[in-house]
Amino acid sequence: MATYHWNEDATEVATLAKQADAIEIAGCTDDGDITERVSDGMGAEFWSVYFHFTPEWPADPNGLAGALCIADRDTLEQARAYAAELSAAHGLTIKEY
Repeated sequence: MATYHWNEDATEVATLAKQADAIEIAGCTDDGDITERVSDGMGAEFWSVYFHFTPEWPADPNGLAGALCIADRDTLEQARAYAAELSAAHGLTIKEY
C-alpha cells in the first residue's frame, strides 16, 4: 500500500498562499499514470490539499484551471489537519469536495 505524505516545500507554499483565495480538500485515486479527484470522496485512495485561485491563476504551469495540488495525505483527517494549519497561517477558507 502506498503512503501519501507529500507536500510542496515551505517556500513554495508561502508564495502560492499569497495568490490563493481558498484551500480545497478532495479525495483522489491513482492508477499509476493518472491521479483523479473523486466525487464526495467515494472510493478515495488518498486525499489531496489544493490551493484555489480566482480568477484562474495566470502563472499556472500545469493548466489545472485554478487549482494546484500542494499536498497529499493518506486520510481525510490528515488532509483536514494540514489544511487547518494552512488556513490558520494564511487566512484562507477551506472547502471539501
